[in-house]
Amino acid sequence: MLASERPDGDDDLLQPSVARGGSPPLAPPYAVDSQGYVAFFGGAVGGALIGVINARRLDLGRARTAAIAAIGVAGLALSVGLGLALGDTTAEGIRIGRIVGVVLFLVGFRPLQNPAYRRYHFFDHAGRGDASLLGPGFGAVVTGLVVEAVALSFAQGGSG
Repeated sequence: MLASERPDGDDDLLQPSVARGGSPPLAPPYAVDSQGYVAFFGGAVGGALIGVINARRLDLGRARTAAIAAIGVAGLALSVGLGLALGDTTAEGIRIGRIVGVVLFLVGFRPLQNPAYRRYHFFDHAGRGDASLLGPGFGAVVTGLVVEAVALSFAQGGSG
């Protein structure tokens, strides 16, 4: 008996090597690399917000979606803490938040989404491509900036 043959007579050679992993998403996902712009301009909150939306489109499951949200909350706390320690104004704190957002995108949001995103494109026989990130990305940026500015203002008012 050959190593590739199984006792039931099926040959492993003819089996697919990459599993589909569920049904295709109803809406195409956003390009994962483009989310870096949202994380830069919207900080950790903006990056996490668009990451959670994309996680649902990629059907990542509750654990990975919750991990993206938790990274965003931790990033907001880190941004506020660094903003208080290193910056004197809310604007300086928001600049620090941009750096934190990009770092979290590179080490958190992107690695959590990339395998499912690649699998989506591998099986995208309909040629739908990626969804436009322009409107949702702008909304996530504005939301992220507002949340971060309010958190920094509240923290600076409470510490002084």
